[in-house]
Amino acid sequence: AEAATRRVTTLSGHLETKTVGVENNPCAASTRIPPLNIPLMTQLLDSDNFTSRARVKELLKEPVFEHRFNMTKEEYRELTLARCKRICESGVFSIRDYKGDVLKYLSVLEVLSGHDCSLTIKMGVQFNLWGGSVLNLSKPGQAIAEKLLPLIDTLDAPGCFAMTELGHGSNVAAIETSATFDKKKQEFIIHTPTETAQKYWIGNAAKHGKWATVFAQLILDGRSYGVHTFVVRIRNEDMTLCPGVRIKDNGDKMGLNGVDNGR
Repeated sequence: AEAATRRVTTLSGHLETKTVGVENNPCAASTRIPPLNIPLMTQLLDSDNFTSRARVKELLKEPVFEHRFNMTKEEYRELTLARCKRICESGVFSIRDYKGDVLKYLSVLEVLSGHDCSLTIKMGVQFNLWGGSVLNLSKPGQAIAEKLLPLIDTLDAPGCFAMTELGHGSNVAAIETSATFDKKKQEFIIHTPTETAQKYWIGNAAKHGKWATVFAQLILDGRSYGVHTFVVRIRNEDMTLCPGVRIKDNGDKMGLNGVDNGR
């Protein structure tokens, strides 16, 4: 009982409010906090692309961006897709900014990251990975890139970055997926020869992706020429799988369930 009394007395002392007058606190005059200059602080924290950042912050006030809780995986994925579409509709940046003004593009993602990480990751998959690979790995003026880049901007060509495989980890040189050129048909045959060659944890693959940048071993006349990239259609416009394509959902995760990872 005595110990409990001492503890209560100690705790109550912590909760007491003590006012120290200026006469008893000679430092008070010098420690008064001036009013916070919010515009100046915002400029200091934002550091660049103030207009783009401000536009995104205004967008985040719209109803589609309101925080929602206790959603199913499917609901969260569809909400994240709707949010991505709204960002793309706004025209706040273009995939070509990824090469021409990368800070503008990154400033948008930075603002989004403070709101919802699934949204940020899904935008990153669409623009950093899928869009970035089409933009940076194609030749200037290449037809497929000129066709896809405007559709990537509007999210009419949602895509994936199909590099990671179950068996190779981050050892890209060991990728097993092959791309064999068929001279008669003048086309490449993309093949998954083993279970470990399956593309794994691919963002946008499980539900929304229509295209993919596929990393594969280039095979010409029976000889391997190393890893190359290929733009592959994986879903039709009605979202049915293209012939020869098999996709499975990676399911629930510990986080980022607004992103549809597949294999």
